Amino acid sequence: MRVNIGGLVLTTPVTANGSWSVTVPTANLINIVDGNLNVGVTVTDRYGNSTSASGAAIVKTHALPQLGIDPTTLLSALSIITNGLAIHGESRNVQAGAQVSVSLLKTNSVLNGINLTGTVQADGSWTAILESSLLTSQGLTVLNILAVLTGTLVSASVTDVAGNSVGVSAGLTTGISLPLTLASLESQSLTLEESGVSLETSHTAATSHETSTTHDDSTLTLASLNEVQSTGASATVNTPSDISYSIGGVAIVPTDSNTLTGSDGDDLLQVSVLDALHIDGGAGTDTLALSGEHLALDLTALGLSIDNIEIFDLGASGTNSITLDLARAVCHR
Repeated sequence: MRVNIGGLVLTTPVTANGSWSVTVPTANLINIVDGNLNVGVTVTDRYGNSTSASGAAIVKTHALPQLGIDPTTLLSALSIITNGLAIHGESRNVQAGAQVSVSLLKTNSVLNGINLTGTVQADGSWTAILESSLLTSQGLTVLNILAVLTGTLVSASVTDVAGNSVGVSAGLTTGISLPLTLASLESQSLTLEESGVSLETSHTAATSHETSTTHDDSTLTLASLNEVQSTGASATVNTPSDISYSIGGVAIVPTDSNTLTGSDGDDLLQVSVLDALHIDGGAGTDTLALSGEHLALDLTALGLSIDNIEIFDLGASGTNSITLDLARAVCHR
């Protein structure tokens, strides 16, 4: 069996039951442009007789889907009970009309496991409605609705036209933003200082990891490890104060301890405040992202120990900074 994929010819045997398959090498796959691709196959039997067929396939290996969840403001219990609650978000590289699957997660809550659906619009936005009739059918009233919604986790996922999927999880009231674009990453600078000597470098595509919600904290303390976004991420909620996020295959739980450790995979640790004495990203290519504005992470002044972090992401605001000692500045040049 000869398979022609956009000019790339691969061969494969036909199995006893008549099935066949080919694997496109990564080096070749990277060079295939996103879009429609013609695929042709030719099979020849032992006597030299041949037959061919062709068809079109959709390829997307570069502009992969991205998903974000907007923070939801819980202001009026009466309005929520009367009109329901809209959960909004954004998407990128997803076709209009795609369905966003949304689940609510909160242990021991009547809302736990409720599934909703939103539709991606032409501008990438999507909305899923938690209907008032559904809320009242669960016994919720103006007296308890805000308490029940507080601490609820939202999990959302979507699949693009080529079958690529992405999933994110975030707190209902905190949300999680879309990843930074390459243009915004290139516009930011990272300043490394030691003994009055300043080294400057620019972000590149290597820092194109997901970022989380924006906070206004002016200093870095430990108390809050925010949402982690990754393709296919999962989350488990026990109580509003006991939320774990799965990143790189290992759940990292916010606690009062002085140590935060990543997994063996490529982890994204997003923080708005940081009191940890030791942050260890573990194996893989790990990113420490600063969520918020005017955050000044001074490892020398705070005496923090941060190991196995390959990428520092200053966030989307452009007002964050990081100060390292000379040894660490050279390490992360």
